[in-house]
Amino acid sequence: MMNLNIDEILDKAKEMVDVAAKKTNDAVEVSKLKFDLSKCQSELREIYQELGKKVSLKSRKILEDDVEYCSLFEEIDEILERIDALNVTIADRQNLLICQRCGAKNRVDHLFCSQCGSPLKVRAEREEEKQEEACDGCSCGCSENEEPNDESKDQ
Repeated sequence: MMNLNIDEILDKAKEMVDVAAKKTNDAVEVSKLKFDLSKCQSELREIYQELGKKVSLKSRKILEDDVEYCSLFEEIDEILERIDALNVTIADRQNLLICQRCGAKNRVDHLFCSQCGSPLKVRAEREEEKQEEACDGCSCGCSENEEPNDESKDQ
């Protein structure tokens, strides 16, 4: 009788291991399927976004007189300008140049874009622009160092 109990126990243990293994395999399979589903959904979102960009660009010409759409296009333009400015600031901090044509990041010692081959805006030009932007009405005293024009001499 004791053998029968041990055999029954072993059979039950084997059944439990088989059930656990099947459930584990099912869980792994479900995880893989969920990952694939998430990847497909992400790809679809990217395609929709690209489609939306293209439709938006084509629509601008058609809808440019419609105030409702015009304000949305202006909002998009403002956000794109902020994105560009943030990307330039990040690239500056990383000591990189951003290609004006394709947006690729390049080392500062490159004269041409490593992605598309377009000439890169040299660092000196960018520094000059930054100085002009920063000193336009700033309080650093840089305008005081410039020679006064004829109007300021008369006053």
